[in-house]
Amino acid sequence: MNYARYLTAMSAAREPSAIGVLSEIVNRAPKSLIFLAPGFPNPNTFPFKTASITIKSGKTIQFGEEMMKRVLQYSQSAGIPELLIWLRQLQVQLHNPPTLHYLPSQGQMEICVTSGSQEGLSKVLEMLINPGDNVIVNEPVYSGRLQALQPMGCNIINVSSDEFGILPDALKEILSKWTPADSQNPKINTPKFLYTVPNGNNPTGTSLTTERKEEIYKLARKYDFHIIEDDPYYFLQFSKSWAPTFLSRDVDGHVIRADSFSKVLSSG
Repeated sequence: MNYARYLTAMSAAREPSAIGVLSEIVNRAPKSLIFLAPGFPNPNTFPFKTASITIKSGKTIQFGEEMMKRVLQYSQSAGIPELLIWLRQLQVQLHNPPTLHYLPSQGQMEICVTSGSQEGLSKVLEMLINPGDNVIVNEPVYSGRLQALQPMGCNIINVSSDEFGILPDALKEILSKWTPADSQNPKINTPKFLYTVPNGNNPTGTSLTTERKEEIYKLARKYDFHIIEDDPYYFLQFSKSWAPTFLSRDVDGHVIRADSFSKVLSSG
C-alpha cells in the first residue's frame, strides 16, 4: 500500500535518524566498544543497580545489574528488540493480523512502543492531518480525541451510532459525497481516516458488532481511508467471547491500531 498521499508535508520530509541508525549498530556491537557519536552515557554511572518487584500473586521479579544497565540505557526508537518480539507474538495470539506475516517489501505490519496509547495516537494525527483535511469520528466521540483534533484545523465529520456502535448506513451516506476513484485524486479532499473506539466506547460504553466491523472495513478499502482503532478496553470484554478486531481482518494496511496496558496493568 502506498501511504504517500496520507502523509503531511512535514511527515513526508522526514528522513531516518542517523543517531537512531547508530544506536542499532551500537546495540549489536561488542561490549568493549566505546562509541562516542550517539552520546550514550556510561552505564556504570547509573544510580540504580538492581530492582525487585513483587506482583499480586506473590511472585518476585528480579532485575540484576546487567539488565538494569540495559533498560536504563538508550534503545531503539521503536522499543527494546526483545519487547517488540514479545509484542509481535502477542499480536499473533490475539489478532493474527494478515499483514504481520507479509515480507517487509509487501507491507509487513510494524509495531512501535510509545509512552501510552495517547502519545502514539498524537503522533499518528500529526503524521496524517493537514489543516482542512476531512476526518470521520463516531458520535459521540472520546472528549480527549476532540481536544487533540480541534487545534489541528481539520474538518471533523460525525457519523451516527446506536447501541451496537457506528451505523454503516450512516457512514455510507457520508461517503456518498465522493466516489471511490476520488481518493486517488490529490486535488479532492476525501476523508483521511475514521477514528473509533470499537469496544466500550467512551463515553457511551457501546461496542461494535463483528458484522458492522466487516462492513466498515469494506468501506475503508473501497474509499481508501484508514481506520484508527483505539482499543484500550479490548481486555475488558467479560461477558462474551472477544470480538475480532479491525486489525485481524486487515489485508492491506488500512488499519492503525492503538493498544494499551493502562486498564489492565496500571495507568502510570
